Amino acid sequence: MTKLTAQCLLLAFVLLASCKKSNNSSKTSTGGTLTATVDGTPMTFNNILVVKDTAYLGAYLLTFAGTSSLSSSSAPELALTVDGTSPITTGTYSIGPAGMTTNLPAMSFTQGTSLIYESDATGTYSSSIVITTLTKTNVQGTFTGTLTLITGSGAATKTITDGKFDVNF
Repeated sequence: MTKLTAQCLLLAFVLLASCKKSNNSSKTSTGGTLTATVDGTPMTFNNILVVKDTAYLGAYLLTFAGTSSLSSSSAPELALTVDGTSPITTGTYSIGPAGMTTNLPAMSFTQGTSLIYESDATGTYSSSIVITTLTKTNVQGTFTGTLTLITGSGAATKTITDGKFDVNF
């Protein structure tokens, strides 16, 4: 995992923690859907908290995240990021044994601050984000991956399958 990816994930976690709303609204101003099967359980993260597509000093970043509930600080959250040295476009971004070296995907799954899983920086486990549509107002695609436990006690890995996103900026 690049230093930029680690910084982006940390930024996403900080933003997620600070953006919690007190109401139980199922929509935010950005809107969209983010769904995945997590360890065999279908989950929906439609409370989109962060959507950002930026370029700064030669680094490019696309990140978005969602939570399953805005009313609980321990609700499951899922974050997706692609960052690197070239503009983010449609295509497949992979990390793992046969992954890319320029623009890298990163995923994280958290429950509060005590249980955090992230993309495997060692490359032992693979993660992939496929962007099928990217416009100034919307991003769509799919994702899968095996995340490793970073913080907390639980299973050593968390498997993400059937991931889909359709998020409005």
